[in-house]
Amino acid sequence: SPVETVTTEPETPLTNGGFEEWCTEKDIVYPGPTRDAAYWSTGNTGAALANTTLTNKVTDTRPGSTGRYAAQLESKLAGIAGIGKLAAGNLFIGQYVGTRGTNGIVGFGRPFTRRPVALRGWAKYTCGKITDVGTTQPTGVTIAKGDPDNGIIYVALGTWTPEEYGVCEKETDNKILGTAEVPICVDTRDKNTFFNPKSAAVIAYGELVFDKSVSEWQQFTIKLAYNATNQVPTHIVLVCSASRYGDYYIGSRDSKMWVDDFELVYDE
Repeated sequence: SPVETVTTEPETPLTNGGFEEWCTEKDIVYPGPTRDAAYWSTGNTGAALANTTLTNKVTDTRPGSTGRYAAQLESKLAGIAGIGKLAAGNLFIGQYVGTRGTNGIVGFGRPFTRRPVALRGWAKYTCGKITDVGTTQPTGVTIAKGDPDNGIIYVALGTWTPEEYGVCEKETDNKILGTAEVPICVDTRDKNTFFNPKSAAVIAYGELVFDKSVSEWQQFTIKLAYNATNQVPTHIVLVCSASRYGDYYIGSRDSKMWVDDFELVYDE
């Protein structure tokens, strides 16, 4: 048969996947060399209004790591004199968009056109009992105080556009806060904007849920399940949260997650 030449896609590494780059600007901690140059983001900007830091670097790295730092995500009550809302310790690819009252608006995603098969990394988790329950609950889920909290790490590849997935602030004529760089807008005042792994834009998705404490560093692999193999993604989404339903202000003030040395895997 005729000779054919096939070229595989380049393997693109995950930016700051070792969580080595951190900075502090105006007393707010950012997971990057500067606030504006950070590939990852957190809810620290919103929590700073309550003089709280949810996510920070720690020197407790995973065994064998060549890096100096890991990331610690801690769910806390973001309020004054005990009055406020639970803020989940979180870390995500994207940027913090703004704060409206006591509610946060965040942007998910960064440009990415490769098709890895999995996310590999290291994590440990302290599973607290639910201390705070918001006014709404996830569809099909009933959570009460005293239930075990869940942590989650999820990764997705897709073709999100700001015109369809970046609309927030509906009281101001559906203002588009998403951008070509960070297309997905999540407004904690409106559960209709929360990330949907089953949306039409998702090409591949995988998740890892922590439903109990993991006291020692453990390596994990999250395989990406592809809905379509003939599509090229435009963006990547990656989210870590010490409280799975933090978007609903549900979680435990005792929940903590540590993550270190994330990498994208391109072959089985």
